Amino acid sequence: PGTAIVADPSKQHGACMLNTHYYDIERECHECGRPFLFYAEEQRYWYEELEFPVDADCIRCYPCRRVTQDIDRTVQRYEELVAVVDPSLDVQAELASHRVTLVQAGRFHVRQLEHVRGFLNRHPDHPQSPDIRARISAIA
Repeated sequence: PGTAIVADPSKQHGACMLNTHYYDIERECHECGRPFLFYAEEQRYWYEELEFPVDADCIRCYPCRRVTQDIDRTVQRYEELVAVVDPSLDVQAELASHRVTLVQAGRFHVRQLEHVRGFLNRHPDHPQSPDIRARISAIA
């Protein structure tokens, strides 16, 4: 706390009152409950470079934001793989792995693991099968 950075209101969007300065702000993470700082420099980046609305607020600490971003990337990759018409064995293994990740993250229902178990039963010798089996065991 105590850091102040001069803002460029001409680069800010979406608010009636624009910021003239950014200050480090103490927050509590909505995911893990830990206190963290929403740094002044980070605010400048959000509002002036990324063009987030000035009303947007940081509600997660950096580690929790990284986890959320990783899960979002996994969802995006999963959707790309599901669209493959005739998936190779490696694509099917990657799909199975992503299903496990998304079940662990709470994005998929645990019933999705039946698809994964089906893959493992059909392809027990695939190089990714032991890792996928271990990750399923950690869930159950």
